[in-house]
Amino acid sequence: GVQLREDTNPTAFADEEEIAPYAAEAVLALQRAGILTGSAGRFMPSNHTSRAAVAKMLAAVMTQAQGASSGQEAGS
Repeated sequence: GVQLREDTNPTAFADEEEIAPYAAEAVLALQRAGILTGSAGRFMPSNHTSRAAVAKMLAAVMTQAQGASSGQEAGS
């Protein structure tokens, strides 16, 4: 798997109680890694995601994966 960096102090999403229990751990991991940022402090789990937003997330994951595979600390 990909080792994601961790921001030790992520800001909670104002609507985090709306995140499905099965997805909460993954959402938090991606938020800590800076991949999921939400909008105006909200995650908005019921909204649709655009192709542009998915492309941005995939690019961030790939960047962190490349950094980890080249021996650099992920996120540096």
